[in-house]
Amino acid sequence: MSNVSKLSKAPAMESDDCVMVNEPSYDALKLWIHCNRCFEIYFKNKTKLILLACHHVSCEKCVKVCVGRTPSDALIYQCPICRKEVRGRLVGNNMPSGIKMLFHPEPWSLHNDFIETFQESNNRHFARFKERQEKIVAKLAKDIEMTKSICQKRYIEMKHMAVERRKALLRQRQIKVALANRKNEQTIMLMKRKQELKKKQLLAAAYAAKSGTQRSNSSQRNQRSRSSSPAAGTSKGTPKRKVTGFMHLSNHSFDL
Repeated sequence: MSNVSKLSKAPAMESDDCVMVNEPSYDALKLWIHCNRCFEIYFKNKTKLILLACHHVSCEKCVKVCVGRTPSDALIYQCPICRKEVRGRLVGNNMPSGIKMLFHPEPWSLHNDFIETFQESNNRHFARFKERQEKIVAKLAKDIEMTKSICQKRYIEMKHMAVERRKALLRQRQIKVALANRKNEQTIMLMKRKQELKKKQLLAAAYAAKSGTQRSNSSQRNQRSRSSSPAAGTSKGTPKRKVTGFMHLSNHSFDL
């Protein structure tokens, strides 16, 4: 891998355009190096990868460290894939050359079937992961489109509801104005009726006072006339007796 890094860094000294062209291809050669459990990619340098003796690659987060027989022993890891307790080495330039050859950028040039099958199995594993992620992304894209269409429908409905709400508010204001006008008309009518009743009461009181004065004057005249002619007054004043039958006189016994 040191030769590959030198080759990749050599064009960068000539021009910046070569760096932009060669860097993605160099990262693509290392794209298959990933954690077989969480699929963390090696060239992102977010975590360290460990090559286990069972030929599985795992990151520090996924692998479990087991205690060796003595403190001086090398670390023993429990593989998260096959659950075997094996030794392992950090993936990097400090690896022994025999193990480092497993990560050679051009395995077809080495004529080693084991290296080629190791890289092909990792490539297939990562390709299946990419297919699953693509399906998830496609499903999410469909869900986004569906939610987008639903949101557009809801937005149109909301606009219609806002228009209806404005119409309802306008109608409410009109009804309030009509009710206020009707109330004012009713108050005006009541005031007019009260005024008419007061006028009628005043006219009735004036008429009663006028008639009372006339009656008092006529009674005074009658009293004067009665005082001037008492016989006439008595004759006139005594009511006539109605004849309802024969008068029975007192019994006087005598012979005829």
